[in-house]
Amino acid sequence: MDTILLLMEKARDRLLLEDYLRDKYLLLTTALTSGDPFDLCILDGPALTHFRPQILARKHAARESYLPVLLVTTKRDVGLLTSGIWQVIDEVITSPIQKAELHARVEVLLRARRQAQALLTIQQQQLQQTQSWLRESEHKFALIFAKAGFAAALTRMTDGALVDVNEAFERISGYTRQEVIGKTSAELGLCPDIEARRLVMQELNVNGHIHDREILFCSKSGEMRTFSLNLDKLDIGGEPYILHTMQDTTERRRAENDLIQSETRFRNLFQNNHAVMLLIDPATGNIFDANPAASAYYGWDIATLRSMNIADINTLTPEEIKVEMERARTQQRNHFEFRHRRADGEVRDVEVYSGPIHMQDRDLLHSLIFDVTERKRLEEQLRQAQKMESVGQLAGGVAHDFNNMLAVILIQTELALMQLDPSHPLRNRFLEIRSAAERSAHLTQQLLAFARKQVINPQIIDLNDAVTNTLQMLRRLIGEDITLAWSPAPHLWPVKLDPGQLDQVLANLCVNARDAIAGVGSVLIEARNVTLDADYCTRHNEAAPGDYVLLSVSDTGCGIDQATLKRIFEPFFTTKEVGRGTGLGLATVYGIIRQNNGFINVYSEPGMGATFNIYLPRYHAEDLPATRSPEPDAIPAGHGETVLLVEDEPTMLEVTQMMLEQLGYRVLAAGAPSAALQLAAAHGAHIQLLLTDIIMPEMNGYELAEQLKRFNPEVRVVFMSGYSAAAISYRGIQHSEAAYVQKPFAIKELAAKIRALLT
Repeated sequence: MDTILLLMEKARDRLLLEDYLRDKYLLLTTALTSGDPFDLCILDGPALTHFRPQILARKHAARESYLPVLLVTTKRDVGLLTSGIWQVIDEVITSPIQKAELHARVEVLLRARRQAQALLTIQQQQLQQTQSWLRESEHKFALIFAKAGFAAALTRMTDGALVDVNEAFERISGYTRQEVIGKTSAELGLCPDIEARRLVMQELNVNGHIHDREILFCSKSGEMRTFSLNLDKLDIGGEPYILHTMQDTTERRRAENDLIQSETRFRNLFQNNHAVMLLIDPATGNIFDANPAASAYYGWDIATLRSMNIADINTLTPEEIKVEMERARTQQRNHFEFRHRRADGEVRDVEVYSGPIHMQDRDLLHSLIFDVTERKRLEEQLRQAQKMESVGQLAGGVAHDFNNMLAVILIQTELALMQLDPSHPLRNRFLEIRSAAERSAHLTQQLLAFARKQVINPQIIDLNDAVTNTLQMLRRLIGEDITLAWSPAPHLWPVKLDPGQLDQVLANLCVNARDAIAGVGSVLIEARNVTLDADYCTRHNEAAPGDYVLLSVSDTGCGIDQATLKRIFEPFFTTKEVGRGTGLGLATVYGIIRQNNGFINVYSEPGMGATFNIYLPRYHAEDLPATRSPEPDAIPAGHGETVLLVEDEPTMLEVTQMMLEQLGYRVLAAGAPSAALQLAAAHGAHIQLLLTDIIMPEMNGYELAEQLKRFNPEVRVVFMSGYSAAAISYRGIQHSEAAYVQKPFAIKELAAKIRALLT
């Protein structure tokens, strides 16, 4: 209900108004002095004269919401109202007062007040919302300003004084916020280049902003660094300010300078190097650049070489070249052997070392080419010398038995001839027998000295058949005191290899095994299919992911120490006494395997024999360069089971622990059986699987497993060794084939073995 204040000096008019209004409105007579609120004031002339100051004050206080005043007067007095009076009143009603007219005038004035109040409410709500948004915006700006990763500062434009800085500014300047507020950058010596500072401010005044301007910035400690500066003019509370934001570009600038210097050094090295160098676009094979040494070697000038494609030089097919360039680009390989054509038509053997390089916004291959034609010739001579040595050893074994038989024939023939009369009809037949025996003896003499040169002829072979065919020869090489065992594999993949080279590899390895065995012993040859994954190849630089046929040769000889293992494939390195070896046998084996895109690993410990693992790439029918194997299936993961890992080789212990933890197992690692037993005593009931090396100090892995079962009879066991399972048996150690993995193993192989035992 609206409230009306009645200020009527005339009692008759007041009573009349009260009678007309009391049904619809709340009437007050003292609100002006008491301060009570009201919505409309009705007064007469005397009251206006008396209360004019108070009414003006109340109207002024309520000016935004409109407080109306209605004056009751006579018709005669209306014309006498002055402009000063109209500053106080809003409407006039003349007496005699009619009720309907009064209600109409009152409603008009009250409606105007209600509309003014509603409008004021909307304006106040909008103002509050705007103020809330402003406070939120200011809060966000303050938060961003304070916590931004880049340095920021706010300065007054009038005097250049710093009014605020953020934490990043404090870090890069070395000053605290309290130290810089109120001071200028000149006073702090932040920008020592006065002329540069003047030019920046001049441009800011013209453009209103500065973007990505490089400046030198001096910290409190005196360190000079390069920064990218951005300046923006702001108006805060009607006062002009400058927002400074800075990013440290010292390292970027240094890196850019280093890159320029690196490219300059590379260019100088490229141009002045005596080695033949080419820059090749791997996408097209086009020669991007060639150095003077390349021009001299190939016989074309540099401009001509730049217009050529590598297919004009390399004798491989374009498809094969593309495959090899992709290998170099992705760093699957960096060493290649090719045959290159020169301008005069001559084809030379070359070794190429190639890898990716980024230059002049291009991804290129940087290739160093070395002519190895002469080295190839010498290698061929070396292979021939090794072949002669192997044939000589073979001939010695054959001649021993064959000459014994020939001796019997010759002796018996001579005895018969001595007893026959010269005219006896059988004498001529015995003479023919003696002649044939003598010719055979001469052949054995030729065999002992025979070693002719043969052209290498790689063929697609089955190692099961090829090794089987060499067994008789190998048995003669190693002698009767040494047992030779052969363990072929079913469904063995084919490989591409010169059978003669295979014979040479096996002969060299078996002769080395024979020399390492004192007295009675054994040699085991095995073959099986293996697939190597990317994880294995990261730990064996010579390997590439894919399918291989693994050919292993193990012996029960004296073993090889770690120092010797590091040099075992070096040409002319030998541990044999003078006259028993040239030091070329294992070097030849290594060269043959690498020539056929394979690799070889050796596992041995003193007193425990040796195992040579030869990996030959699986031959695919399409006869392309070795292809990548398909992505492996999912590797079965663990579920938090506890595995006790025992390995006496620290590096192998570390990488296997990492492998198991990555698979999701809890690992207790021990570097010796004694340490493993201590862990078993503390955690025995919780150990679910033992993964242990077999050949170790103190005790072997099988003995350790038996002792561990005293603490936990239910524990599962997986044995591992660089020796093959069969080779372990040859050493007299019994084991379970189902719980054995041969080093090196892929993650998938070990994970599957463990899961099979724990499931």
